Amino acid sequence: MQLQSRQQCILTPEVRRSLVTHLYRVFPEEGCGALLGDKTDNGWILDHFQPIRNTASNPQHMFKLDPTGWITSSFNPRLLGIFHTHPSSSPVPSPEDTMQLQLFGEMIQLYLIASRTSVDGEPDAEIGVYTVHRQENGLYTLESLGLA
Repeated sequence: MQLQSRQQCILTPEVRRSLVTHLYRVFPEEGCGALLGDKTDNGWILDHFQPIRNTASNPQHMFKLDPTGWITSSFNPRLLGIFHTHPSSSPVPSPEDTMQLQLFGEMIQLYLIASRTSVDGEPDAEIGVYTVHRQENGLYTLESLGLA
């Protein structure tokens, strides 16, 4: 029985500000990091964002989590997901995102992508939230999730 459609992801105001700040600070490159929080019966509450340096060879079009930052975050029992930005496209998983997901899909439950936008003329972000699912063939896929 799948209840994912009823669940949602909640970002604390501090985490949302941190994500938006990181998005604009690293622009035009992709930013990335780890998301920490708690799983509840109704979904996930993200209360901490840990930026991780993007070490990709082409950081304007892809991300690669710095191994030192990722290893540190991966041992945190509150690790729920990863975050990265799309500097010039919508917050929808790209084919490259899906390929990379196979490297760390087993370790996370959530995958967030942000793109630049504005609200009332102020910098903001459009954030796509996705849950991670392992298919019968062993590959990881993403399913859209509501953001509260």
